[in-house]
Amino acid sequence: MTKITAQNISKICGDKLSEKMPDAYASSRLQKELDYIEKNEAYAEVFAIASELVSYSRELGYYTGFHGCIGSSLIAFLLGITEIDPLKYNLPVEVFMGIHNDKPLDIELMFDMQFLPMAKRYVQENHPNIAIIDRGNHPTWLIFQGNATSLNIDKFDRKNTVKLSFWGSQYYTVLKELSDMTGVDIFSIPFDDKQTIELLKTANIELDDEEPDELKLWHRSLTRLVNPKTFEELVQTTGWVYSTYRCAQKDIPNMPAFRDEIFLDLLHSGINSVAAYEIMECVRKGKGLTEEYTSMLSNAGISEQYMDSLNQVQYLFPKAHCIALAMTEYRTAWFKAYYPEEFQKVMKW
Repeated sequence: MTKITAQNISKICGDKLSEKMPDAYASSRLQKELDYIEKNEAYAEVFAIASELVSYSRELGYYTGFHGCIGSSLIAFLLGITEIDPLKYNLPVEVFMGIHNDKPLDIELMFDMQFLPMAKRYVQENHPNIAIIDRGNHPTWLIFQGNATSLNIDKFDRKNTVKLSFWGSQYYTVLKELSDMTGVDIFSIPFDDKQTIELLKTANIELDDEEPDELKLWHRSLTRLVNPKTFEELVQTTGWVYSTYRCAQKDIPNMPAFRDEIFLDLLHSGINSVAAYEIMECVRKGKGLTEEYTSMLSNAGISEQYMDSLNQVQYLFPKAHCIALAMTEYRTAWFKAYYPEEFQKVMKW
């Protein structure tokens, strides 16, 4: 693999884009992200380190994932940091870098528990200039903040700090163990298997105490209510499961499942992009609609039912985050469906 640097990130991504999706829209999307990265000299280094870590992890046979909105980045896809193509899933770039291209870069990677100490050691040995803050049972944070000599994890400037963090998760450990036991490459598992989707309607994956009991029960009941039949519907269900709506369960399927969905819905209704983004941010933080926003949406023909749903949101994940969660859960359930004996050896159901 060609080593990624601030100087060659544009060429590497451009070459890969030409191989995968050589069209004008994709090129325009890539240039937007490159312009965003070039605004801060540390951004390219963060992407480079993230790409190196994921590549190193996979070379050793460990599965990797991510949290947050980095899955909305085309550059992250082209560099192999995520396996999610944002163009395929119609993930707006604004969720990743902000409406004014000024959202601080924040990459959260998910690793096998066994690989986590290797990741820390890799960064220490290969990037000694990077400030590493190990938070014990919490994720390790690699902090980039200009020419800083010392950082306080509780007081650092979040707005102007670039952060790369990585977590360990039992899900990824389990997937590696299942892959090793069965010889199945997890990236070869199809996402259109009906038996796996049916299995996910009747049970959800429980890894020790990783999820509280009330969330497990909510997950099961909402999945049965929505009754997803495709992977895309499973992703949408995941969005509702991890959202926090102040409403009855039966009303959830009529509401937006992701923060991106709000942004795109408003754009399609004629709301300008800046207002659509600001409303999305206000709503997903649980602040509801202001009188000004309510009037704006009403004048644009947005239904009262839709506006009421926006007022009931307390938190919404980005769609990329939900895709990653659904992919991990689906792959684990696939092993339960087709390799039940091996599955029972490595985890609880």
